[in-house]
Amino acid sequence: MNNIKNYLFKILKNIFTKNIFSSEFSKIIFASVVVNLGLLSVIFGILYNYRNSISFFDKKGDTTLVYQKNTEVINTPVPERVTPPSIADIVKKVSPSVVAITLYQVVPVYENYYEQQEVYGLPGFYMNVPKQRQIGTKKQEIGGGSGFFISSDGLIVTNRHVAMSDNVTYVVTTQNGKTYNARIVGRDTETDIALIKIQGVGFNKLTFINSNDIAVGQSVIAIGNVLAQFKNSVSVGIISGLGRSINATDGRGNVQTLSKVIQTDAAINPGNSGGPLINLEGNVVGVNVANVSGGQNIGFALPVDVVQAAIKRLNK
Repeated sequence: MNNIKNYLFKILKNIFTKNIFSSEFSKIIFASVVVNLGLLSVIFGILYNYRNSISFFDKKGDTTLVYQKNTEVINTPVPERVTPPSIADIVKKVSPSVVAITLYQVVPVYENYYEQQEVYGLPGFYMNVPKQRQIGTKKQEIGGGSGFFISSDGLIVTNRHVAMSDNVTYVVTTQNGKTYNARIVGRDTETDIALIKIQGVGFNKLTFINSNDIAVGQSVIAIGNVLAQFKNSVSVGIISGLGRSINATDGRGNVQTLSKVIQTDAAINPGNSGGPLINLEGNVVGVNVANVSGGQNIGFALPVDVVQAAIKRLNK
């Protein structure tokens, strides 16, 4: 602004120190004044229009932008990035709800011994004949499977072919290694579902998804007591098909037709029977029930609507 003032002062000085009555000089002065006034008008106009959007420096030298008047500043929050849970996180959450079921039966214990017998027709000649006799009994493991809690007071769902014997002892082992004797609540004749129960409270139960949310291609996780030896074994895959119908055998010659079952490529091995097939939210999609002998990654699970109907029939 000081430069502008000096420039105007210089023009006025020239006007009053020259011969303003000279016609030629007057024309020059008049033209100069008009041009300079026009330039000044343009400059002041620009400064006036942008007076509310000028950047200025604070004491630290940082530039602060002053927004134009009547301009609403909207701060749009940046959405927080949500990291989906990993397979390990899901398994850690679900595993306390999955149990191993072991079957024990009291069986006789025998010992072998030899007894001397006279050789027929040869007096004085004897031979040792091997024989066997019972010397007691013992509790012996005869099979096993999997299951999972559906209530906090110890109610467990499993397969009927896991819990089909009456003259056996059922022992449930939880993830933390604690063991409990279980009793049979009921076996469903329409499906391969059974309920057993142990004494206690505070168990971590699993929840079922809506059957309408099951879709081919959905990722699933199977957890169970593989080969009745490897507790809480985990396998991962997808749902390969829905609404399958299979003829399943329990290895004792008993055959049952199962309808509406889920096909999965998650490994379902002997011992997985009765364990949960879960989604990536840790909810139950189905109950593992069978696999194809000689097949490659072809397993089956009873869907939640079939399982829930069986539970309702048994737990009246």
